[in-house]
Amino acid sequence: MKTQNIKTIFRFGLTTLVTFGDKAVSASVRDHDILLPYGIDDAYMSLFSSTLEEVKNFPSYFEYLGKMKDLCEIKNLDAKNLTIAIRSMMSRVVNVFPRNSGKWIRFGTKDLNKMTDMALYDCGLRVVRMATLFLTQLAPKGVTVELIDDLFALSNKLMASIEAHNDAALERIAATVERIEVANKLYGMIVELFGYGKDYWSSLNYARYKAYIIYNTPTAKPKLSGKVGSVSGSLLDAQTHQPTPNPKINLEYVRTPIIPNASGFWHRKKVPIECTRFWAESDQHTLQQGKITLIENQNTHLNILIAPAAHPPPGEE
Repeated sequence: MKTQNIKTIFRFGLTTLVTFGDKAVSASVRDHDILLPYGIDDAYMSLFSSTLEEVKNFPSYFEYLGKMKDLCEIKNLDAKNLTIAIRSMMSRVVNVFPRNSGKWIRFGTKDLNKMTDMALYDCGLRVVRMATLFLTQLAPKGVTVELIDDLFALSNKLMASIEAHNDAALERIAATVERIEVANKLYGMIVELFGYGKDYWSSLNYARYKAYIIYNTPTAKPKLSGKVGSVSGSLLDAQTHQPTPNPKINLEYVRTPIIPNASGFWHRKKVPIECTRFWAESDQHTLQQGKITLIENQNTHLNILIAPAAHPPPGEE
């Protein structure tokens, strides 16, 4: 089983994913009535919560890595013990069958230190067979049935530790695949829920809209080119064309809001040209949002007229 074709569809770690998951649960409670028409009902959130808990409860990569390391150390010790036992046996064999003689070669212990674990296991069984076959000739040198049985037991012990280590490796691979699949499922649900939240609040409340943004993901903030332009203009009341109280303008990909001066004029340099959206707000006025096109190394002029609020926006009563 290979995992190179199974990848996460998000560009951050599981800890961050879980943080977004917890944030989505809180948002579903706060905006329950708003999200309900989009299909974010109790059944959806029950599945969401169970998926989130599954991701939270996954054993970490280090837990599996530690288990494999422990089993590898056991396997290496078993291989060492088997190697010592084979050498002990061959120290007797060589005094009966000279080195490189036909019968000595049949034991197949040349380059013992270079053997893989499986080759060493096979060698152990082969030495057991040959020692049993030539027991009568080897007995005067101290080879006994008990000695052969001990060698056989050490060979089987090595095979058991090889299989345990291999099983742990497969378990880690299977768990990695499962973890990625469930994490991708959770991420898809987060994107769906956040997408509905952004859709609802995009023209009503910038702060609420921003709470549903997932940065540095394939479906949200793209990698910026580094190219910038500037933007300036005025923010005025749509009816009186006069400055408004406590005005504020937010630009996409710009961290801090722009505060117009007493005349309503505002200006911001070094705005990423990927910025395509703005939000303007002011006390006792409705949130105004719209699109903007920036050109590299040029200033874009943008006058914004913001309408007085007839009543508080949904969710703000």
